[in-house]
Amino acid sequence: ERGIEGECEVRFDVDTRGKPYNISASCTDSVFTREAERAVGRVEFAPKIVKGKPAERKNVVSPISFTLQQ
Repeated sequence: ERGIEGECEVRFDVDTRGKPYNISASCTDSVFTREAERAVGRVEFAPKIVKGKPAERKNVVSPISFTLQQ
């Protein structure tokens, strides 16, 4: 709508079921922050496996780009 593009770095933890929590985004423009956090919150990740059992993953970082379509 505004004609802008941007980048976000989203940091979060993943629980033993693969659900993200403690989600926090740092973006080039604050207009993208809420959507970046919401997008990561809807993703189901593969949990880390330690000694055959699922374990939490801490401080995962995922980049997200917001680009305009031509």
